[in-house]
Amino acid sequence: MPTPALSQLVRGKRPMLEELLLSLFCLLAAMLGLAIAVWEVISGRVFDMDGLWLTLIALTLAALFGGNLAWSFYNGAGQRMLRQFRMGPALKDSSEKNSPTPT
Repeated sequence: MPTPALSQLVRGKRPMLEELLLSLFCLLAAMLGLAIAVWEVISGRVFDMDGLWLTLIALTLAALFGGNLAWSFYNGAGQRMLRQFRMGPALKDSSEKNSPTPT
């Protein structure tokens, strides 16, 4: 008899939650990196050596996390996640009917 956590994992509910949390974290981290870089430019500290390095590091981290989010949408995982979120239970029920049952 499968455990409830295992049955949720098989049905695909748990990976969607993990994918949603990962996307939200990547979006937050990318926006934070961009905000730090903009703050450094506006405050004029970008012309100092410390400000320059902070700006470069913040932009690098923003590019890495933003790239992860962009790759998620490029390969279709992000689009599928948004489609399931917009459609609600109707799409989830149809995807559960089409999926093979575990033995």
